[in-house]
Amino acid sequence: MVFFHGNAGNRFTGADLAAPLRRDDVDLIVASYRGYGGNPGEPSEEGLYRDAAAFIREAQASRPRKTYLFDFSLGGAVALHSANRFTTEAVVTLGAFSNLKSVAPRLVRAFIPYEFDNLTNAKSLKVPWLLLHGTADETVPIAEAEKLAAAAGTRATFVRLPGAPHNVALDQIATRMWTALDPMPPNPEGHAAQAPVPARCGEDPAQPKS
Repeated sequence: MVFFHGNAGNRFTGADLAAPLRRDDVDLIVASYRGYGGNPGEPSEEGLYRDAAAFIREAQASRPRKTYLFDFSLGGAVALHSANRFTTEAVVTLGAFSNLKSVAPRLVRAFIPYEFDNLTNAKSLKVPWLLLHGTADETVPIAEAEKLAAAAGTRATFVRLPGAPHNVALDQIATRMWTALDPMPPNPEGHAAQAPVPARCGEDPAQPKS
């Protein structure tokens, strides 16, 4: 499982948040992005996608039987984009938005250079999607999740978390999540590489080294 943190997080807070997802039979990799948590580089939409590709390739290098992507908030945009480019078994999102501008204040939307268009990626998603969202989320209103669920159709299993805010302790949902994921069979397409060779976090792809 590859875990993608949100905009206010980094690899350290992400590791703490993801800790309840650990199991003896699961390798958990916490992704990190350029410009976050002291990483080199400047954050950008394409840069975050390249960083995600690097971590997914790292996760799949050992030829795991299954690959899951778990993502919180902004991480949902990174994972949904990646799920359309890599072979995975399922995606789990928590607190995902339909697109970045939809949850930004109206006065600043025109100045946001990035899309993070989850709605478009949801429409083309081919793998099962466990879409989790708190009904009391004030950062990303649950109406955003309803848009995503409608776009994904039968590929999404929409689970409303009654009374839950944007930040949800994962120990409250980990057992139920694994109960939903464990019966899923391996993707018949296998885990062949499907994206450009990524570089280290914060760097741009380079030519292969001897």
